[in-house]
Amino acid sequence: MHFLNVSLMNAWIIYKRAHGMRMDLLEFEASVARALINKGISDNKQGRPQSATPPGILKKKKTAHRASAEIRKDLIGHTKKMDTGPN
Repeated sequence: MHFLNVSLMNAWIIYKRAHGMRMDLLEFEASVARALINKGISDNKQGRPQSATPPGILKKKKTAHRASAEIRKDLIGHTKKMDTGPN
């Protein structure tokens, strides 16, 4: 927060020197805040709208290859057996 306050103070000093206007710091901070808020509200959005993408171009999610629920829950161990090697 301190960095933001110092940055605004420096910008206010530069603004006063450049424009020779008497704007107090609080009014300058409010002006910067309004400009930043209005910057976020823009009707001119970049990029392609989501509805304009043809359905065939979208990537489909790969389905995981899983055993059916009947096989998974049959309480039989379907794990690979460890080879102990020659005894």
